[in-house]
Amino acid sequence: MFIGLINALCKENGSLAIDENNQFVFEGDVLNVDRIFEKKGSSFISELSTYKYNYRHNHDQLSVLAMKNHRFYVISENNLITDTAQDLNRAFHGWSENVEDGMSFDYNMFQPGSEDNIDPTKPVYGSKIYKDILSVRAGKMFAPNVRVVTLAGFKSDEPGDIGEDYAEISQREDYVSKFAILLDGGLIFPTMSDKKTWTYLRGITLPGIDYGKVKDQNYAVNEFRPDGSMSQMSAVVRQIWEYTMCERKAIGSCLREM
Repeated sequence: MFIGLINALCKENGSLAIDENNQFVFEGDVLNVDRIFEKKGSSFISELSTYKYNYRHNHDQLSVLAMKNHRFYVISENNLITDTAQDLNRAFHGWSENVEDGMSFDYNMFQPGSEDNIDPTKPVYGSKIYKDILSVRAGKMFAPNVRVVTLAGFKSDEPGDIGEDYAEISQREDYVSKFAILLDGGLIFPTMSDKKTWTYLRGITLPGIDYGKVKDQNYAVNEFRPDGSMSQMSAVVRQIWEYTMCERKAIGSCLREM
């Protein structure tokens, strides 16, 4: 309605579409342009200012106080991680040119007996994420919503605690936080010690974790042998083996082309 009012009030050349009595027609009603300045419940100027703020407000204003009372902006410029997450969501829910290109390389994914087009209904080796995309397309799983999450730091409920950023936490806090993120369905990235914040992905499940049992106190991600050594779950070993097979096939293809 507001956009329609603007179109009725303004001509294509930018001048006002009003008569000698300062009136104009909107949806069959004759309105007086002088009333747009009246401060009623929904005046023209109020609507205009609200529309301008919602449409072109400054993202720098969207900030909060984070650890150590430092200002933290909840909206930032895109980077490689956010662009990749958007590409993955496009691929999960439709199609992404970048993801399709990535699937075409043997070191990312391949299907035995298929050199060109991959059949999503047959076994595929390689990238866990790419295999999930094919499973969604084959109707074997629901499409996840991949998003980037930023860990700003740690803060307790104690009065006066202004928190600690990532550069100040202990190794124990670092380990526990990352382990909790993994069990909660996050995919962590390598972190740099000089960074005050870091990001991770949500929506990508990892092999070797039964997310339906992670809240069970008796659940163990890894199994221990009688001699005390730890045995990784078969799904993890399988995934590592598939990565190795992809590298082997890519090296073989390169040698044949040489």
